Amino acid sequence: MLGTEKSPSEGKKNYINCLPAEVLLLILEIFCPKSHGKDEYKSVLVLASVCQRWREAILNTPTFWTYIHLHPRHHQFKMYPKRTVIPSYPARLVLQLKRAKSAPLEIFWMVDDKPHPLLVDIIHSLAPLTRWRTLKLAYIPTGETFFEWDGATKFIWQLYQTSLGSPGGLRT
Repeated sequence: MLGTEKSPSEGKKNYINCLPAEVLLLILEIFCPKSHGKDEYKSVLVLASVCQRWREAILNTPTFWTYIHLHPRHHQFKMYPKRTVIPSYPARLVLQLKRAKSAPLEIFWMVDDKPHPLLVDIIHSLAPLTRWRTLKLAYIPTGETFFEWDGATKFIWQLYQTSLGSPGGLRT
């Protein structure tokens, strides 16, 4: 290329990078997962790969990581050597829970016989019950939901227990 010629990308300003971080995050949060769908999780990863600024914004924003889908296959529990680039299911789960920080979690748990002990340990240590906003349990073979719990239920139950302990009990 001659010294006087410009490449197609030169001279074009990337205006989205001029936005304050707060405004960029408002735009990116439009794509924040609203369900446990695999496509929603993939879209977050695609957005995080656009550029370093977007990556930092997404990785450091807990709301992008609060939908936890627990549906491990037994082969996913194989632990790989540290130098391997293939992350195991437990490693991905730990990473997602750490990125969610202390934000309330939406948990969808596919179960068959009983959960893997390593999975239970991870949930107990990084996602205590107090962080669960919702929980949905479904059978692996059919995908049929057999239990749904909403965090509001916990609040109503606590309110009910508190009112029972008050003088005069619960009034109807």
